[in-house]
Amino acid sequence: MRALRLTIRTLVGLAIGLSIGLLLWASLRGRPQDLPWTPLDLGAPVGMATGRKLTALTEDFPQCRALLDRAGVRYAVLPPRKGEGQCGYADGIRLANDGARKIAFSPAGLGVACPVAAALSVWEWDVVQPAAIRHFGARVASIDHFGSY
Repeated sequence: MRALRLTIRTLVGLAIGLSIGLLLWASLRGRPQDLPWTPLDLGAPVGMATGRKLTALTEDFPQCRALLDRAGVRYAVLPPRKGEGQCGYADGIRLANDGARKIAFSPAGLGVACPVAAALSVWEWDVVQPAAIRHFGARVASIDHFGSY
């Protein structure tokens, strides 16, 4: 009798766990940006795993450039820049003010590592421009900066 109760509890627990797992899978299936094992798409909405996927681009310059190309981001590849500590890049690019990106940087000629450029593009599309339109009724035209370090 005791073994039967234990078996029934185990089966009910497994059924509940399986049901929760299937519901979770079904809810996340439509949001690949939330799943860390799915490929990054710069045009997709920001999800729970987007930051981690952008960080992973640090080790894969060709993949980073391919993502920018697919997203319609125009850029020029820069020669590697040596610096002390983290001040420098081997995967530098200069973002153009046309193509899919619409915000100009002032002063022009901002050189950043490719993953930073990808993150800036996502930030522009998913955060800056929607907030500017919502709060000011207009898009951001330019951002003044003090450099990339």
